[in-house]
Amino acid sequence: MQPESTKWIVTSFLIVNLIVSSSHCHSQQNSTQASIPVNTQANPVNNQANPKSSLIEIMPTKIKRIEPGTVIGNSAPKGWTYLLFKNQSSIGAGDMDAASDMLKDLASLFSSVMVANVVPNESQTKYIFADIAYGLYTKIGDKNVVISGATYKKLGASLNFIQSSGLSAAEARLEKLSITARTESLVIVDAKSMVLLNGKHHETMVRHAVLLNQSTGRLVTLVWFYDPEEGRKGGRILSQMDCIAPNSQVDVILHLDKSEFTLGLPTEKALALNKMVWGPTQVPLPKELESLGRLTNFTESALLQFEAGLRQVVSP
Repeated sequence: MQPESTKWIVTSFLIVNLIVSSSHCHSQQNSTQASIPVNTQANPVNNQANPKSSLIEIMPTKIKRIEPGTVIGNSAPKGWTYLLFKNQSSIGAGDMDAASDMLKDLASLFSSVMVANVVPNESQTKYIFADIAYGLYTKIGDKNVVISGATYKKLGASLNFIQSSGLSAAEARLEKLSITARTESLVIVDAKSMVLLNGKHHETMVRHAVLLNQSTGRLVTLVWFYDPEEGRKGGRILSQMDCIAPNSQVDVILHLDKSEFTLGLPTEKALALNKMVWGPTQVPLPKELESLGRLTNFTESALLQFEAGLRQVVSP
């Protein structure tokens, strides 16, 4: 397999690697909530501690990268207060007879992780987001370590030419990731995703809305899919909201469609996320929030309205 033909592989599973599995969601109708404590051992000084609490950003900004060499365990890594999620992808559905060993190995070689820093505001009266970041990690020895194309050799990762080409393709995709909009207590990250929809692989968008309880410092990540190209009014919502508790580890199953192969090589549509819903609990996005739930160009008022609406449905 030529290096160019590996790029779509890693790009495809990287896109769906952003899609995460649900753990426990606490709606306001529930009488009890699990505690999600802030990691007070983290050192947020290097991650914009105590930013201005009036922060509202409606222009897309590039998402930060986690420092290569960071070890990813089962809780927040050093320097961060939250491990939002980490995942592992594998080909496990569809035309498994077309899944070569090389293809299966590449699909599970790199995993993705997202982290956040939550800190008190300047007056120490409430919690606010300081930062959010994303990274790729792989197994080095007995540890999961964040790597980059420039650092993997120094960190001890052994990658052959095809694997390093795949890492380059994955990093190119990361460079296009951005935060769509944010307030001091809500961060929205959008990404393209290939999903199995009505028996076919279909490109959609997946939205991650990280919602913070400013009194307790607890948070939840809400995930749903939307189609920006459907209809004349800006698309449609394709799934309910999945609610992801911090420290969630997710197994992402990919669907392989051999009809999307050309001359024996997979195309960009050959791999897709097998399903758009995970876990035992999902929460519908209310009809009155659907237009905002697929909006990509927020005004300040629309963003604040959307955050207020989400808080009526879900309480971290």
